[in-house]
Amino acid sequence: MKTKFLLIVFPLLLLLSALGIHLIEGTGNSSYASFFNSVWWTVVTFTTVGYGDMYPATEAGKLFGIFVLVTGVLINSVVISLVSNWFFAFQSGRQKGLTPIKTKDHILICSDNPEFIRSIIKEYELEQEFNVVLISPLPQSPLIGTKFEEIPWINGKSFHTDILKKASASEAQIAYISFQDDSQTVMTVMQLENLTQGRIVSMAQYSDKDYRTHMEHVGCDYALNTYDIYIPLMVQSFTDQGSPTWIRELVINHPNTPSIKKQLLDEKSASQTWIDYVLHTKKNTGSMPLALVNNQTRVHVNPPSNTVLKPGDHVLTLVPPSNRPSADSIKDAIRTSGLDEISRIGHILICSDELQFIKRLIMELEIAGIKEEIVVLSEHPEWVHSETRLNLRWVQASSFSEEGFKLAQAYQARIALIDHQEDSHTLMAVLRLERVTGGSIFTVASFREHGFNHRLMEVGCDFCISVDELVAPILKNNSIHFGIGDLVEHIISQDHNTESLCVRKLSAKWQTKTWIDAITELNRDYGFLPAGLIRKGEPMMLVNPQIDVPVAPGDFLLFLVRNDLETDLPIFEKTPWTFDQPTPTGDYQIPETITKLIEQAEQGIPNAQYNLGLSYAKGKGIPQDMNKAFEWFSKAATQGQAQAMYNLGVLYIQGEGTPINAKLGYEWIDRAASKGHLLAQRKIETLRELKSPWNEAGQQSPTAPNLALLGKLNEAQKTWFISAFIKMIMIDGKIDLYEKQYLRSIIENIGLADQRSKLENAVLLGNEIKLFPLDGLDKETQEMLLQELINVAIIDRNFSEDEKRLMKEIGQLLNASDELIAQMIQSGIQSVSQFGK
Repeated sequence: MKTKFLLIVFPLLLLLSALGIHLIEGTGNSSYASFFNSVWWTVVTFTTVGYGDMYPATEAGKLFGIFVLVTGVLINSVVISLVSNWFFAFQSGRQKGLTPIKTKDHILICSDNPEFIRSIIKEYELEQEFNVVLISPLPQSPLIGTKFEEIPWINGKSFHTDILKKASASEAQIAYISFQDDSQTVMTVMQLENLTQGRIVSMAQYSDKDYRTHMEHVGCDYALNTYDIYIPLMVQSFTDQGSPTWIRELVINHPNTPSIKKQLLDEKSASQTWIDYVLHTKKNTGSMPLALVNNQTRVHVNPPSNTVLKPGDHVLTLVPPSNRPSADSIKDAIRTSGLDEISRIGHILICSDELQFIKRLIMELEIAGIKEEIVVLSEHPEWVHSETRLNLRWVQASSFSEEGFKLAQAYQARIALIDHQEDSHTLMAVLRLERVTGGSIFTVASFREHGFNHRLMEVGCDFCISVDELVAPILKNNSIHFGIGDLVEHIISQDHNTESLCVRKLSAKWQTKTWIDAITELNRDYGFLPAGLIRKGEPMMLVNPQIDVPVAPGDFLLFLVRNDLETDLPIFEKTPWTFDQPTPTGDYQIPETITKLIEQAEQGIPNAQYNLGLSYAKGKGIPQDMNKAFEWFSKAATQGQAQAMYNLGVLYIQGEGTPINAKLGYEWIDRAASKGHLLAQRKIETLRELKSPWNEAGQQSPTAPNLALLGKLNEAQKTWFISAFIKMIMIDGKIDLYEKQYLRSIIENIGLADQRSKLENAVLLGNEIKLFPLDGLDKETQEMLLQELINVAIIDRNFSEDEKRLMKEIGQLLNASDELIAQMIQSGIQSVSQFGK
């Protein structure tokens, strides 16, 4: 209204003022005699410029000039106010996301997740044409305070058509969509596809697996479930160690790392077989084909070697970076994480306050065929999949508290999988688990805050993975090279009818050969497609090895394999996750975090000394050195650090970094127990019980050993026999009174005093008792041995699934028939049922 008024009044006043001065002063030779000059003077006066080239000479003219001047000042103030208000409204509308944006061929981001928004933008920031528009329902732009705050944005719900039109969505090339509420993601994709008639490339992230079908129905080009990425990688961190690092190097594109690209087959390649194409491409370009894409829709990872390529097919290929076009030589190897030795004894612990995470993780563990007991520690009420085959136990308690860890018997766990919405809770869980187990547990943790992995590593976490780190790179790469997302999901999944990435250690039966020869042999003989290599002696990975890189026994092979193919072959060792001690290299650079830790340790800080000892013991961030580990544990232990006391005792007993001295070892572990170290207390309590008089309190074992059987065995068979008993007794990690009495009686009657130290080490260190096949026993002796094992298994009035499984394994080592093994196990079940009566 003010603008319209000004547009009418200002010209009218200008005309009247020019006419007035012309009539008053325009006589004779005056400059005002010209009407144009009068207009000029009026404009100069209105604007308060006042050049002084013309001025009234008469009193009437001067009075009129004062009127014109005052009027001009008033008009100027009104104009300035209107312009300021308009400019402020424009800026405010832009900051509040209210101003429509006119652009085309841009990248559209629709999300209420600031981390998702920033990660997508970072994927594009190095590109020359950086044209991004943001739609978000947040009250202010999530980019304020960042270097991207000038990126235009629209405030509102992106599933409303008018909001999409404000962002010129119909002219966008690619849209990235992610909302905390998956239904909003679906609705936004649907509106975008309708608005653009399917022209836009839509890339979406969702969390509830049930929404995958909805995404497909509304025309989403590719939808990624966050859990489908980071949960399998958490599991692979201990089942296929090294594969998460390989996958990360592929997905996160850096100038100095390989990348995956989709390439159209040329005419010469059509009609070739898959393996011929792979070998030809690898030899001539250094690139490694991984998957075949038919008709731009279906991705075949590691297709059969005799698959004939067709014109129009595309191939997803691992392409070397420009600075090493022939692929990775030995000097290009990168250090990988998660390669520590993992104990074979103990259960798997899940610590989480996210029920959806727990459900998805249980499914992944079931697919991976995990047989160990799995303990879930969560504040949520128990949830058990009705069809699960897992040995699952649920503990309802705080998932990061000391009390919860006591209830879940965390001190007996060998692996912990940790996930919380609050990274601080994850940090406390890792810190307390590492403390309660003396650093023996393998902790795998997810995190959400950028850079939080450094804090987790400082408190002893063995493997960290970002929840969101891989999402944006996968979506971006897939929008350019369709099929990459499916490829990644395939190779990290252990589901049936898929091709997965496996890691296996080559055994002594493997003959050293070049990388190209290894590809030829393994693909031809087993259907494997070698993808990466970890060199023996140190966790150094070649993501895409050169054709002449040697592949030797003891190396770790990363390869793509269909899940229906057998991988337990003589060319591989049985324990793929046990690495040799790393060998320090001359050009190894100690990370800054370790340098700071050394400085703090040298200043005499006990916790720093302990953490430095742990770093040396595990080879985390620094070459493994047990002598150094012993040195720093000793310094921390003498200052009263309970964890260091326990670890120092273990080193004395095992003779690592110091000569074996069991007496000193027990003393240090006893000191740790007196300091409140839970694991040490449990071990010492069991040892004291074992060493106490076996007939204390007048109690007798409910059963006694078969002395007639013991008399029939030779020395080697007796040793095997007592080892089997120790293994059966220690399967639950503890010895009760009756088991102690029964075992003591056997040891005394057999007369093998050295078996006491084997038992004590099994109790104290969790050492695995290894059994070998025992042939040459008649059926009667086999039955007697199995019956004795049944007696000790059910002595505590229980016959667990672990005990049944061990009974079956022992029966097979004795070469007993399946019928006899089944019969003995059934007798144990019946005996336990009789106890209940």
